[in-house]
Amino acid sequence: MSASSKAQAASPVSAHPPTAAPAAESELEKLPLEVFKIVTTYLANRDIKNLRLASKCICRRAPLRLERVFLSANPRNVEVFLAIADHPVFRERITEIVWDDAQLAKHVRNDDAELTGRYWLLEEGPGLDEPQLDGTYPWWFKNECGNEMDVIKYYIGNDADRPDILAIKSQLDAQMSLTKSWEHYQELLEQQDQVLETGDDESALKYGLTRFPSLQSITITPAAHGFLFYPLYETPMIRAFPKGFRYPIPRGWPMPHGYNLLTYQLKPWSDEEEKVKWRGFCIVTRELANLSEQATIPKLVLDAHHLHTGLNAHIFEERSEEYDNLVKVIERPGFTRLDLDLLCEQQTVRGWPCLRNSMLKRALSAVKDPHSFSLRTVTNFVEGQRPLTEEDFIPPPLTFIPVDKWQNLNHFGLSRALVRQEDVLSLLKALPKTLRSVELSFLHFRPRNVGYQSLVDGMRNTLGWGDRIKEERPKVIIRFTFANRRPPHPYYDVNDAVTKYIHGERDKNPFPNATFDRPAPGTYMVHLAFLPLYT
Repeated sequence: MSASSKAQAASPVSAHPPTAAPAAESELEKLPLEVFKIVTTYLANRDIKNLRLASKCICRRAPLRLERVFLSANPRNVEVFLAIADHPVFRERITEIVWDDAQLAKHVRNDDAELTGRYWLLEEGPGLDEPQLDGTYPWWFKNECGNEMDVIKYYIGNDADRPDILAIKSQLDAQMSLTKSWEHYQELLEQQDQVLETGDDESALKYGLTRFPSLQSITITPAAHGFLFYPLYETPMIRAFPKGFRYPIPRGWPMPHGYNLLTYQLKPWSDEEEKVKWRGFCIVTRELANLSEQATIPKLVLDAHHLHTGLNAHIFEERSEEYDNLVKVIERPGFTRLDLDLLCEQQTVRGWPCLRNSMLKRALSAVKDPHSFSLRTVTNFVEGQRPLTEEDFIPPPLTFIPVDKWQNLNHFGLSRALVRQEDVLSLLKALPKTLRSVELSFLHFRPRNVGYQSLVDGMRNTLGWGDRIKEERPKVIIRFTFANRRPPHPYYDVNDAVTKYIHGERDKNPFPNATFDRPAPGTYMVHLAFLPLYT
């Protein structure tokens, strides 16, 4: 099969208009082109595909918004990726590759039980890998699917009339039996094993990097599957699922489950069995490092999307091939954005060696002219669980983030860190005047009687951002939770109120209490990581 015919067979993204057309011009076709384009901006890509089938005229007027492609250890994702890479039109439009770094689980491993604290599942009754009495599906599959259903039903609540919830409701109404779901899940596992054995996803990435001339960004995430029936990304693999298909949502990178707050015992990055848990990161950084010196992909994003996980922080404690590859990627001229989500378990009790040694600073210093940088440090810190010591808090950010060399920075983010207020203010003062947004989310402060109220007051009184012309005032992003909960629990943002207060456009600090970081009513919005309309 030729490349062009393969592209048409693999992906429903044909650029050719349908051969049939209605006899009379429809009302939609009579709309002015400007109005028609505004209407289609509200449609999902799948709806645009259906709309394009209506007539030749509409097909010409409604081009697909095809800017992102997906890769993972799944043949459908690989197939569509290659089809687009070989398409003479669509390949020119691709600006982002998303690597889904979450593999479907084959069973509940003992280390999963250690991680979640669910030892009772392994100790009572039949083993989790043993089938039900009727020989259909294993116990672990039933338990995990039940957990996923509990989560989604809890968050749907009484909001069944919202558009996004209606889509989930239709999936719930059509949900497959566990027996049929297990049968399909086994097929997916076989397909996954085949890709892992052949390395087809690696080969596809290597090929795609030479085929997308407009490519600007690569995102690596363990969160692509989102909630059951509500993925973060509708990858070709996920779109191909039968309606109502139930399965354990894969997360890829190590993380606790649900309400559990136990730590994950990270192993050194030199441990090959540990390293493979971040397979996508290893592959992407290797292939990017192997590109010619002239081929720069400007943006690299490691996005855990509020999940309690990230890249193993031990990578910044010892020299490795992956560390060297990362440095090669970000040191190239034209590289402009780096988002680092780091899993930092045990760092607090060890004094943060991943930040205190020179390896992270050396890597960041290699970035010649970044426009955006974000650092998220995930730990097992639980408020009130034990007295905090000096070792729990990260070292002053200015000691490992070379912002003095970043003169064109537009965005800076620091999230989920245990910090001292004076260190944060010193960092903010050192940021260049090109800054247009700063994120300071989910921070914990020392001493205990210092919180967001004091930080926001300090920003208003010392930074002078309100004295700048309006177009040059940085927007401030602050997100937080009211309790020590991990996603998918709700989080809150006070972005608008805080920004106005710091700029002098609002009289009252949105945080009225000095020791309790709860903002005043009416100053915040409620969000859920995978449900954007949850407010």
